Amino acid sequence: GINAEYGEREEQLQHRTNILFAEGRIDNAAPKTYMHLHLKLKKLQMEEERLATVERDNRILLHKMSNVMRTKGTVDNHIDNKYIHKSLNKIKRQRELEKIASENKAIHKRIAAQ
Repeated sequence: GINAEYGEREEQLQHRTNILFAEGRIDNAAPKTYMHLHLKLKKLQMEEERLATVERDNRILLHKMSNVMRTKGTVDNHIDNKYIHKSLNKIKRQRELEKIASENKAIHKRIAAQ
């Protein structure tokens, strides 16, 4: 009857309304963002430590430079200037000199003998 047709028509209207306002079942939203993943505290800490090291090294260099400017600027790799210069071929040069001296003596004797 009429009530059945009316009920069917209501169901059809409800169905069409549902179709018009239907939303997708696929989640297209961006994933949740977690601040601890974006902050990267360890990276920040390491960067701060590196900057602190650079600052410390710069202070040390500045202190050394000011010391050089205030004093005569000696080389600091010799301990209290106790470095003794040592020639590597001193013995060879001495032998050559002795040989030349003995040859000169022999030549001098020959000249003096004539």
